[in-house]
This record gives sequence, structure tokens and C-alpha cells, in this order.
Amino acid sequence: MARRMKIIKYSVLALVCLCMMPLLSDCRHCGYKNYGIAVIFFTRDNLLPFIIYVQQVDADPLSFEELSDTYARDKHKVFDWGETFDGVDGATCRLLIDEHDNNYILDTINVYCNSFKLEGRDPATFRVVKDYLTEDKYDYYWYNKPLNVKDKKSFVLLNDPEDSEQYHWAKDKYYAYQLGSRHRIQIADYSSFRPLSAYYALDKSQVYNSRGVVKNAKPETFKLPAWDAQFNEYYYGDSITEQE
Repeated sequence: MARRMKIIKYSVLALVCLCMMPLLSDCRHCGYKNYGIAVIFFTRDNLLPFIIYVQQVDADPLSFEELSDTYARDKHKVFDWGETFDGVDGATCRLLIDEHDNNYILDTINVYCNSFKLEGRDPATFRVVKDYLTEDKYDYYWYNKPLNVKDKKSFVLLNDPEDSEQYHWAKDKYYAYQLGSRHRIQIADYSSFRPLSAYYALDKSQVYNSRGVVKNAKPETFKLPAWDAQFNEYYYGDSITEQE
């Protein structure tokens, strides 16, 4: 009897080691492993990465699919960090990831960003456009907040003149959109409208800041305010004196 118990003990130990080997060779901080009869989710300790925490996932191994390091699904459910993501249909869900690693989970009814439900989105037409900009058939969204775009067909993001990979302004044929404040500003001329900085823009007729038209400013002579103590007055004020 003792010999039999010892065989069982070492058999269990061997099985545990066999299951742990793929985890030890996996360099990810976290992820899923499907062993065919069970699915587990693992995370590494932040300070001691050779310490691995493991939990069993309530998933069907035969239909299980890993979507990312933290998201997965089976034919019925969606999983987030190994836990069941209630209310999301595993059979129809899909994952979109933007360039800042924000995770968008969609099924036929709802859209979620990093596990938070986004109200009023249309999953069938929802897409990641660029940077923090997303879109569905209703509107464009910046940092998941609606921009209330009037004309989606003519809407474009505008590169920052100082950094081509940054975006602070957008426009359609009716309005300019200062993305940081999400202010919508009526513009005089669509074709000539362009940003000057994160907070200033102009077209052939007017100068704009993030609050609206800059009074007394002429596009042909306007220069950006210097970045000094006066800048806050220029930025928050309703008018500005042209700089020589």
C-alpha cells in the first residue's frame, strides 16, 4: 500500500512538472494555456518573475481561443484576466487593439474598452481609426468621448506641425475639432484650415484657439504667443493681440 501511494505521489509530481514546463518557458508576464482537458491563466510575480500564479479558467478547452495575453473566449463566454467577462457573447465577440494597447471587445450588442462598456456604440461598424480615434456609424470618438462630428465624410485628423505623429485638431467642412478639449468650432474655410500648434489654428480668414475665434487676429500676420507667463492669458482669454 505504501509503495502504491509513493507511485501515485511521484506520478502527480511528474504531472505537475510536465504542466509547469510550458509556463516556465513562456516569457510573457501573463497568458493562457490550454492543456486539452483544462485551461489555466497564469501571471508572473512583478518582483520575482520565476514565481508564477496559476488559476483554472471556467472555459471549454475544445472551443477555447486566446485573443490576447489577457482576453480569451470559448463558444459561450469571454474571459478577462482568467475571469468570466459577464454579459459578452463568446461566439460572436472580436477583439480590436489600438496602437496604445487599449483593448476593445465587441459582440453583436455592445462595445467595451478595457472591460468598461461604451454606451451608444454600434458594434457592427465600430473600428479603430488611428491613435486614440475610433469610429462607428454614428460619430467619431476621441479617448472614447464623442466629438459630435457634423459631416463624417469630410472629417480628417490633422497632424501637429511640430510633431507629425501627434494629433490635436481635426476638421470637417463645417467645423474644426480641438481634440484635447473636444470643442467644436465653426470655421470660415475648410480647405485652408490648418493647425499652428496644439492650441492654435487658422484658415485664410480667421485665427482660432481651442475656445473659438481669436478676436483682432489676422491670419497673414499672426504669430504664436511665446511660451511664458503671458501664455495662459492668451490661451484662456477671448481675444489676443497680434505679435510683432
